Amino acid sequence: MRLQSGHIYEAAGAFFVRYRDNQIVEGKRVRVQRSHRLCTKDGIRYRSVKDKNVKILRDAFMLKVNERNALGRINTQEVKIVDFWDQTYLPFIQENLRPSTVHGYKKVWTQHLLNHFSDLTLHQYRTHIGSHFLTTIAGKPLHLGRHTLAHVRSVASGLFTHAVNRGVTESNPWHDVKVLGKVKEPQGTTHYTLEQAVKMIGALKGHPDCQAILALSCFLGLRPGEIAGLQWPDIDDNWIHIRRAVVRGIVGATKTRIKAAADQLCSCGLPLSSCQRLPLIAPVAQPLSAWRKMSGDPTEGWVLSSRSGNPVNLAELNRRVIAPILNSQGIRFKGLYPGRRGAATILTELTGSAIAAQQLLRHQDLAVTTKNYVQMIPEALLSAVKLLEAKVTSVTAGS
Repeated sequence: MRLQSGHIYEAAGAFFVRYRDNQIVEGKRVRVQRSHRLCTKDGIRYRSVKDKNVKILRDAFMLKVNERNALGRINTQEVKIVDFWDQTYLPFIQENLRPSTVHGYKKVWTQHLLNHFSDLTLHQYRTHIGSHFLTTIAGKPLHLGRHTLAHVRSVASGLFTHAVNRGVTESNPWHDVKVLGKVKEPQGTTHYTLEQAVKMIGALKGHPDCQAILALSCFLGLRPGEIAGLQWPDIDDNWIHIRRAVVRGIVGATKTRIKAAADQLCSCGLPLSSCQRLPLIAPVAQPLSAWRKMSGDPTEGWVLSSRSGNPVNLAELNRRVIAPILNSQGIRFKGLYPGRRGAATILTELTGSAIAAQQLLRHQDLAVTTKNYVQMIPEALLSAVKLLEAKVTSVTAGS
């Protein structure tokens, strides 16, 4: 790129330099003419456009401009936040994050951040603007909850962090952004009890594919994407091997990756880090076997597929088949994730520990299981209190 010397001119009692720079206009990089104020004309040190001192200021400024243009960078003071999202951050997350995560980011951006950032540039944005924005949407009429606010803050902060690492801005103003006031507490999550799960599966008699879906969710805790990603070779006499997930029609890796040595293999011969397995128990094997028989005893392909041969759209199947059948029998269908939480709760109740639930859900951290998936179990609390009562009684009797 040709180096610019910059043209010095005088206007309104000051000296300016005129030059060309990169700028984003309507989402496209273009070259525009700009000017920069160098100094005030004082008649002593800075007297005319030909003065050496004025030229020194011009040369120092143009050195930065030429360096920036040589690297293909944009004038950071002129980059709009919405343009940085479209041109840089969105392509980055689409390439590096899971499709479900990207979908969530785009939803937060469209619903909350796009209009907020509007015409603001990365250089203009300040922490107090973000705090005022979060405080506003936390209040009426939106009254957004703690989890939604955390998602909004996370997406905005991630965008600015990426801008810092790309050298487009110097700091992340969202680092210290917070809500200045009370925040609505999130509603508790729902789960299916063992009795509810059995009743729902029984109500779907004649639809073994739907029964298998609920059994995989409620008894083995599979995520919806993992259920949609199952293929017939993934199922043997004793195990279900979880090798992939399908999210919004995109086939990819599972959400949880097992930490394992490079040479550690699953029983199916694949690296353990990319294949997880769960025991195939009878309440799951039975509807799967019935569905396989109804499908013509296939040995290859998707366990649940659409008419076009692609992985099934579980959300559509839930809406079109499962929910109407259950609703017609007075059973409330709350989706599939309550089945995953229910499976963790049932195992914890049966074993008296969350360790089995952690292994079923394949979480790296036990705290994730206990905080987000295991629901409060009154029977477990009652049993524990009874043990405490007996212990106190024995200690009292011996003293």
